[in-house]
Amino acid sequence: MSTTPAEEVSYNAVTPDSGVHETFNALSPEEQEKQREEWKSELIKTEEEIQTLRQVLGSKVKHAQDLKRRLGITVWREFTEDFNNSMKTVRESQTYQKTAGAMSAVGEKTSSLFGGIGAKFGQLKETPTFKSFEERVGGVYSAARTRMGGSGSNSTQDFEEALKEAEGEKAALEAANGGTVQSTTPGTDVSQPAAS
Repeated sequence: MSTTPAEEVSYNAVTPDSGVHETFNALSPEEQEKQREEWKSELIKTEEEIQTLRQVLGSKVKHAQDLKRRLGITVWREFTEDFNNSMKTVRESQTYQKTAGAMSAVGEKTSSLFGGIGAKFGQLKETPTFKSFEERVGGVYSAARTRMGGSGSNSTQDFEEALKEAEGEKAALEAANGGTVQSTTPGTDVSQPAAS
C-alpha cells in the first residue's frame, strides 16, 4: 500500500502529550522515512489480520446458524425467548410493581366511571322518545335493505331510491317533533335545530 507525497499523513496532528511527536521529530529524515515504512507495514499487517478475523467470525456465525437450524431454533423463537426474558425482568423490577399498582387504581376508577355512563345510557334507552326514535330508524333501515335486496344490476338505482325514502321519513320525523331532531349521543344536547 504505497502512498504518494500528496497522500502523506501529517504527523503534526499528534498531540504533544503523547511523546510520539517529539520522538519522531528527533529522528533524522532517513530515520523518519524508515519509521513511516515500519508503520505502513504494520498497518497493512493489522488490516490483513482484521480481514482474516472477519472471515473467521463470518464462518463461525454461519456455523452457529446452521446448528440452530438443525436444533429447530428459529429467529422468531430466539426473539420470543429474549422478549419474554426481558419482560420477566421488567415485571420483577420495583418500578414496574409501583406502576402496576397505580395503573390498577386508575383502572378501577375508570371502570366505575364508565359503569356510571353505561347505566345512564341504559336509562336513556328506556325513555319513550328513544324507543320511538329506535323504531323509526329500524323502519328506515328495513325499508332500505328491502329495496336494495333486488337484482344486482339496479343496485345503484335502488340505493338512491332507498336514500330518498329515508330522507323523506327523516323530514316527516322532524315535522312530527316540531322541527327538531332528537340526539341519542350521551353527553350532547338532547334537542338540536333541524338542518335546513
